[in-house]
Amino acid sequence: MRLKALHILLSLLVSIILIACVTDYRPVDKTIIARVGTSYLTLEHIRNSVPQSLWEADSVAAITNFRDSWINRQVLYQEALRLNFHNEPEIQSIINRSKEDILSAALQDRIILNDNPELAVSMEEVQNYYEDNRDQFVLQERYLRVRHLASETLNDSREGKAQLMRGIPWETVVERFGMNKQETLRRSTEFYPESTFLNNIPPMRDYLRMIGLTEISPIRSHEGIFHWVQIVEERPRGDHPDIDWIFEQIKEWLIIEKRRRAIRIYEQNLLIQAQSNNEIDITDVMSID
Repeated sequence: MRLKALHILLSLLVSIILIACVTDYRPVDKTIIARVGTSYLTLEHIRNSVPQSLWEADSVAAITNFRDSWINRQVLYQEALRLNFHNEPEIQSIINRSKEDILSAALQDRIILNDNPELAVSMEEVQNYYEDNRDQFVLQERYLRVRHLASETLNDSREGKAQLMRGIPWETVVERFGMNKQETLRRSTEFYPESTFLNNIPPMRDYLRMIGLTEISPIRSHEGIFHWVQIVEERPRGDHPDIDWIFEQIKEWLIIEKRRRAIRIYEQNLLIQAQSNNEIDITDVMSID
């Protein structure tokens, strides 16, 4: 229990160090949001700490929440300092170990975040990886390329279906009778897994499991909108996906592997340098009683 309490206190201390804008003087030319004792929280610090999505959704709420959390932590942190907790041997030991972890992780981040062209992944590298490991990439279910027309009225839906059956180009049908025209056209050019496609429109999802290739489904209404679908192309389970379906996934794998390799090389060079400087001594563990 004592150790658990120490770790909780350490988490508090580390959190304050990492997220609080702590200074013993009043910041100059910066908007101050809050003060606790001699520590100041600035708008700049909040802006740099809050995720962009939260800031864009509601900046006032983001500032308020961050400020309140900062004040609560500062009050506890400053009380811990007043009680001299940070000088207790057990806590000092935990803090030192945490500093090692934080600084080591920070150095690793610095290594992989530098603008090193060797850490970039080219399209050719992704293509080569895909070709060399093609057997590892197999579809686990059927994938479909589907034309899905959503129309505001039953007449529009019927006429759109009739014109497509008469050979009118799909693009023209969408322009005349479809909703969300650009999105409809874009989605009709891509493949989607059968298990998840159009799950938000149950009648169309069910028809995709019933109709055959190039067949057009009956028209059905869902939440006041009229729909029909046509399967244009399908890829069976067990087939290999096109590279563009998994391009970003492969690219991310390769980036991670390059980063790991860069860190390993950096660590090995540091180890060699430390050994050459006679900075490392190792005790034979077999000789320890």
